Amino acid sequence: MYLPLTTLLVLLPVLLPPPAHADDYRRTTLPNRTSVSSHLESTPHLATWSFMSSPDGWGSWSTDSQSASVSFTSNQLQVSIEGPAPYIDSPRMHLAVNDRAVFAMRYRFVGPSNVGMLTLRGNDDPDAPDADGYMDANRGWDTAADGDYYRDVWFPLLGDGEWRTTYARFADQLNATEPLERGFNGTLTQVRLRLGVERQASSEWPRSEPTIPGNAFVLDWITLMNAPAVERVTGCGGEVY
Repeated sequence: MYLPLTTLLVLLPVLLPPPAHADDYRRTTLPNRTSVSSHLESTPHLATWSFMSSPDGWGSWSTDSQSASVSFTSNQLQVSIEGPAPYIDSPRMHLAVNDRAVFAMRYRFVGPSNVGMLTLRGNDDPDAPDADGYMDANRGWDTAADGDYYRDVWFPLLGDGEWRTTYARFADQLNATEPLERGFNGTLTQVRLRLGVERQASSEWPRSEPTIPGNAFVLDWITLMNAPAVERVTGCGGEVY
C-alpha cells in the first residue's frame, strides 16, 4: 500500500526518534564560534555583550569574595575559579524589562556544578543613580542605592568542557512569595552572574556540587532578550488555541 506524500509528511515527526535533549531547550551544543545574531537573530535583544574587543564591563569590580579572576583573550571572557562560590558582575545598565525577559549565554565550563544563578538588581526610582542613562563607572555591586531590590533565578550548567548555550527566564525567580510577585517587572540596573552554585537535591532537581579551585569558565557571548508573547485564542465553538 502506498501513502500519499501529504500523509507521509504529517507522519514523519512521529516516525522519527526525538533528538537528544528534545525536552530541554536549554542544552544546545553549538559550533566552536558563532555570533549571537546567527543563533538568535529572530529574537529582539535588550542588550548584548559579545566580547569581541574587550570584557564589555563584565568583571570590572574585583573583590576578595568573588572567588574568581577574570581575563580577556581571543574574543572571549575567561574566568579562573578560585573557590566554591564564584561570581562576576555585569556593567551598570538601565533597562526596562518584564517577566518575558530571558538571559542567554554561550559558555564552556569545567566543573562539578550543574546549576548557576543570576541575581537581578533593580531600581524603579526615576531619581536613582544611573536613571538618566549615565552609568557611573565607580558604582559597583557593593555601592547600593535607595530603592534597590533583588531577585534570583536559576540556570542549568553542564561542566563537560563543551560549548553550550544556557538560558535563565526572569519569570522563574526564586524569591517570589506571592503569585503577583512572580517575574521581574521593572528597571534592571545590574546582574550578578554566579558561575556554579551548591544546591541540595529535591523532588524537582538533583544535587549540585560546589565549584573548586582550578575549575574554569569561558564566556563567548551574553544577551538579554524578550521571549515571544504567547496568547490564547478561543474559537467560535469554544476551542482554545
